[in-house]
Parts: sequence; structure tokens; C-alpha cells
Amino acid sequence: MAAMQYNELSQEIERILPGNVIGKWQYDATGRPTKHRISASFLGSIPSVGDIAKKAVKSTAKKAKKAASSAKKKGKKKAKKAKKKLERPRTTCLKVN
Repeated sequence: MAAMQYNELSQEIERILPGNVIGKWQYDATGRPTKHRISASFLGSIPSVGDIAKKAVKSTAKKAKKAASSAKKKGKKKAKKAKKKLERPRTTCLKVN
């Protein structure tokens, strides 16, 4: 048996289902649903699509920043190596018969 709660506009804001599964809704000022969250005692909280998207964007940004930093370091190492190569004294060997 489910138990439901409604707001003053008769919109469902919470539904408790068997197994302690809980659905909660949030609405904007015009009455449109903005968030739907489901949680269960055996699952914990299930993140919304927006939360997942935010996490993915943060993760991608971190990876991009790390890759840029790594490329910059590699570039500096290559430049140092090339500079050292140019600074080395060149010696030539001549064959004498």
C-alpha cells in the first residue's frame, strides 16, 4: 500500500511505497516538475539526471586540466632536451692514413 502527500496545488510531493521506496517531487513557481528523487533503504539515494550530468562535467573538466598540464610538462622536457643537444660541443674525428 502506498502513502502519498500533496501540496496546496494538489500536486504529489511524496510517495512512500512498500519496501521503504520513497519518491519525492519538487515543482517551480508555475507548477512544473523540476526534480524527481527516488530513494530506498536498500539502495540509498538515487541521484537525479542533473546531479549525474554535473558530476560528469566536473570529471571531464578535471581530466582535461590534467591532460593539459601533462602536455605542458612534456613540452618543457622536450624543449630542455633540445636545448641541451644544441649546447653540446660537437667533435669530429678525422681518419689519418
